[in-house]
Amino acid sequence: PGWVDCMREWANYTNHIVLGGNRSSKSTYASRLVIDAALSIPEARIRCFHTNEERSIAEQQSMVWEALPARLKALSKHKGRSYSLGYSQRNGFTGGKMVLPAMPGHGRGSEIIFTNYQSYKNDAQTAEGWWAHLIWGDEEMPQKLFETLQYRLADARGRLVLTFTTLNGWSPLIADVMGRTKVLSKRYAPLLKREIPYEMESLSRSRTRIYFFWTEDQRFIPVDDFVENIKGRPADEVLARAYGIPTKSSQSPFPAFDETVHVVKH
Repeated sequence: PGWVDCMREWANYTNHIVLGGNRSSKSTYASRLVIDAALSIPEARIRCFHTNEERSIAEQQSMVWEALPARLKALSKHKGRSYSLGYSQRNGFTGGKMVLPAMPGHGRGSEIIFTNYQSYKNDAQTAEGWWAHLIWGDEEMPQKLFETLQYRLADARGRLVLTFTTLNGWSPLIADVMGRTKVLSKRYAPLLKREIPYEMESLSRSRTRIYFFWTEDQRFIPVDDFVENIKGRPADEVLARAYGIPTKSSQSPFPAFDETVHVVKH
């Protein structure tokens, strides 16, 4: 259901922040979204970020390859002048880049470039000088990079998708997008036995919507063991690992403050 919610609002927001529980299909959704954009937008420019090169190859590039249609996977065995689809399980896409065959009437094919946060930390200039229709960041990215990427989307009125589980609590990135929020919908959480936010709009970062993907909604793998393992765990852990909701640390002022509970109308 989270996939449907996100696509429903796709045209209305620039930043789509998908905060989900462990194994809640966040990355599966985003990898299919990347391929859909590459096949739908002529000469699409897409950038994919992960924590480091090893995880990019093992996880992000693997999922994008899995989402690629079979007819295009078959082309990876042949060399073409207008495309580059070479892929291996060990090394990922050749040169960290995939280029699809050009659409009829266009001279360039859609391209997907894979990079990582570690490269950005080593050289911040890697996030400058280019533009994109779509940017996907898997796992939590540095707040400064998130800020920089806002300016890489303006040329094409692009979109940015972030998918991660909020294990770092109230990090600088979370503070950026959730410093001030408006709760748009709630759902009853069986593991907590109460209603919790399900969709939010950021008031601290313009044109940003926040979605919470629940592990309980997962359709691709059985989740019974996960539910049993997390039952009875502290509420903060359940919120993060099952529902994707971050909580402020005990060192912060008013750590139990919840805008949806403690702010009331006059």
